[in-house]
Amino acid sequence: MSSATRAPQARSRRVTVPATRHRSRDASPFPRVRGRCPARRAIHQNGPVRYGILGTTQARHDDGTPVDVGGARLRALLAALALAPGRARTTGALIGEIWATDPPADEHGALQALVGRLRRALGKDAVESVPGGYRLSADPDDVDLYRFERLAEEGARALADGDPAK
Repeated sequence: MSSATRAPQARSRRVTVPATRHRSRDASPFPRVRGRCPARRAIHQNGPVRYGILGTTQARHDDGTPVDVGGARLRALLAALALAPGRARTTGALIGEIWATDPPADEHGALQALVGRLRRALGKDAVESVPGGYRLSADPDDVDLYRFERLAEEGARALADGDPAK
């Protein structure tokens, strides 16, 4: 077959990108920032976080701005920790609640990775490591479930006392 009888083929262009490996750091017009973006770091330090586990698991700063918690497993970890705010949860209990019947091969490593992702989302001090597990650094009133229970009990007491306006 001659080249005249072949169908024309599209030619791809090769684009060469100059190597930047040895470029001076001063050559960049953007400042180098190590770690997290400073604006994102400021968001994590806006004060306490409120946790919602009635319905879809969520976290919000005191000013109402939502915290991007991430996927289903991260939300499951947050819910498991928020069920016992301020109290330690063992790694075995957390693994059981997150993965139930199908834990990964390295379940402790996977849990550590999830805790790291949750700390990045909520702030590094939000989840504390304790011997044998982890603890959500929050008061019960920071979790909507316990806040609802407290307010319902106060309302029931006020009705029982004959003071419905209270």
